[in-house]
Amino acid sequence: MTQSRALITGIIFVCLTCFSIMGFAQTVDTQSVLIRNVLLIDPNEQAEDRVVNILIREDKLEVITEDKVSREEADLVVNADKGVVLGKLKLGEAPSFMIFSEDPREKFEVMMDTKTYAVFVVHDGAVLKNTLSDVVHDDPEEEPKKTGWLAYTPPPFMVPLNYQDTSSWNRWE
Repeated sequence: MTQSRALITGIIFVCLTCFSIMGFAQTVDTQSVLIRNVLLIDPNEQAEDRVVNILIREDKLEVITEDKVSREEADLVVNADKGVVLGKLKLGEAPSFMIFSEDPREKFEVMMDTKTYAVFVVHDGAVLKNTLSDVVHDDPEEEPKKTGWLAYTPPPFMVPLNYQDTSSWNRWE
């Protein structure tokens, strides 16, 4: 009786250890994440799709911009290769979203099979899944050539963050 109890306890311990390791294996522990080349879509199809860069710092959404963000801004830099983002994106809050490898507007199976098509998943600011390729260094051809002195360089343009909110500060009515 004591041998079977010890065996059962051992099996339970091994199972719990395996499950806890599997749960922590997917989580990426970084202070900041930069996701490049994400396709931001409007589910209402009232605006054009935009390719943006998303910066998450200390589990909070810091910026969504069409401008290039330097590699030095983040611990982890990945290329989404125009993957489609769906989810909650509000500045200053912990984001929760998925990036899909294909457009769910064109192929509905993407929404039904997130295990296959979701290539990057963030929940409450923490990266839970990442199958995107890391960006090791910036490509020199991405930098535009400056031909002369510019007296004024505008700040980065912020794109609308809440898809359904039509009262965005940067929206023209």
